[in-house]
Amino acid sequence: MEGLSPVLPQKPENVFWRYRLQFSKLGLARYLSHHDLIRTFTRAIRRACLPVALTQGFNPHPDLSYGPPLPVGIAGEREYLDLNLIRTLTPAGICSLLNKALPEGLRVNKAWLLPKRPKDRSSLVTLISQAAYLAKVPLGEEIKAEDLANYIQTFLAADEIVIFRLIKPKKKSKKKEEKEKKQNIRPGIFSLKGQVKAKEMLLEMELSLGNKDNVRPDQVLRVFLADFPAQVDLAEVKIIRTGLGPQELLIP
Repeated sequence: MEGLSPVLPQKPENVFWRYRLQFSKLGLARYLSHHDLIRTFTRAIRRACLPVALTQGFNPHPDLSYGPPLPVGIAGEREYLDLNLIRTLTPAGICSLLNKALPEGLRVNKAWLLPKRPKDRSSLVTLISQAAYLAKVPLGEEIKAEDLANYIQTFLAADEIVIFRLIKPKKKSKKKEEKEKKQNIRPGIFSLKGQVKAKEMLLEMELSLGNKDNVRPDQVLRVFLADFPAQVDLAEVKIIRTGLGPQELLIP
C-alpha cells in the first residue's frame, strides 16, 4: 500500500552471561603491571578456549572488566574480574580451564554466575570503595606489643595525617612543572591494627579506595614509620592486598 513505510526487522540484542572471578596475584606475579595483567588474562582466556563475548566497535576484544589496579610490587589475595560469555559454563569449569592457562602466581580461586538484573551492570571499579592490606615490616630490633599498641593509638588519634603528592601538569597546560599538593589521609584510614612476631611487625589496614579519598598503603607506612621507635628499612617491607569491599556488593 502506498504511504506505508516498510517494517524493518529489529536487531536482536546480544545475549551473554556475566561471571565474576576472584583471583590471586602472588609471588613474582606481583611485579606485573595492570596492563601486563590484562594481556596475560586475555591470552589465558584464548588458550582456554572460553566462549568470551567481544566488545563492539572497529577493534573487538574480549569483554572483561577489572577491579582497581594493584600497584606494582604489591600482591593481591582476593582480586576481582568480570567477564561475559556467549554460553554458560559451570563456575568450577571456568576456574579449571583458566588455571591451566595462567602462569605461576596467578590463580582463579572462585567464580560466580551473576544474576541478570540492571544493578549488576555496575563496573567493579564503581562497586569497590575500600581495601584491606597486610604489611610485613622487618624490624632492626624487637619492640614490646604494648609499645606498638600505644604507638598505633597515638597515630590514629591525630586529627590530620598529612602527606604531600606531586601533581603532574595537564597535557594541554603551558606550565610544565609538577605541583606539590597537600592531602589529609586520616579520613581514609578506617582501621589500623598491629602485632609483633620476633623481629617482624604485622600491620593490618583498611583504607579508602577509589577516585575520592583514595589512600595507598605505602603512603600510610611512610608517615607511620617516620618516628617509629625501632629501625625499619622501607625497601624490605612486603605489602599484600588481602581483600576488597564492601563484600556484600561483590559476592552474589
